[in-house]
Amino acid sequence: MMRFLALLATSLPLLAATGPAGAAVPGAPHVPAGIIAGYVVFDRQAGEITSHRDAHRRFRSASVVKILIAVDFLETRKSVSRSDLALLRVMLRVSDDDAATSF
Repeated sequence: MMRFLALLATSLPLLAATGPAGAAVPGAPHVPAGIIAGYVVFDRQAGEITSHRDAHRRFRSASVVKILIAVDFLETRKSVSRSDLALLRVMLRVSDDDAATSF
């Protein structure tokens, strides 16, 4: 799924200080040593990515993100197949990253 909802809990404060994709941002957020953070901000109205950091790197999904993934998936479909429902259950009940990647 190309639409990322890759918001890490640690990235929320970073978003406020970022600018357009690829732009050098004075006072860009500092990520402490040993911490890996990434995000993609997609403007649905403009249909474009407005800001990003490590957009193509694979991350383990934070559990909060999995809720957003499920909400987005369910709101954009009229019906949900049994196989997708099974993946949603695994993703939300045991925080399964592989299941989350399916959406």
